[in-house]
Amino acid sequence: MNNNTNYAFRTDGKGIGWDAYFRVGDWVGAWAQGKVIKGKWVYMTATYDGKNTIQIYENGKLVGEANVGLGPPSQGDAEVHIGGWTGNTTQLLDGLLDEVGLFNVALSPADMKDLMKKGFKGMLDVAALNKLATSWADIKFQ
Repeated sequence: MNNNTNYAFRTDGKGIGWDAYFRVGDWVGAWAQGKVIKGKWVYMTATYDGKNTIQIYENGKLVGEANVGLGPPSQGDAEVHIGGWTGNTTQLLDGLLDEVGLFNVALSPADMKDLMKKGFKGMLDVAALNKLATSWADIKFQ
């Protein structure tokens, strides 16, 4: 396993801000950004542009960012953990998750707002109507 490939997005150690970070030799990231409000449903997003900047959004609005000045960590085979991680029982998610997505590109603010409004199903559905493959199939069928 490659121990230098880890990404995280969570509340900070005090549970009052948001952390988004990764590891390349050492942990780098945006720490204690925004303000966590317990008992309130929020749409949280963290992005990393793969070059320098980690950004944290709440309900589509930027609440914090950090310039980490590094390229992305190398790819590895580390496990993905949501809501906690193996062997750690003191820093578990205190809340509910609805939709969770991992993308191989940094989402734009417009993409985040669309996902927030439409959800994954509304954003990722592909309509077959009037597409080349279905039109050609209809022609061949006749």
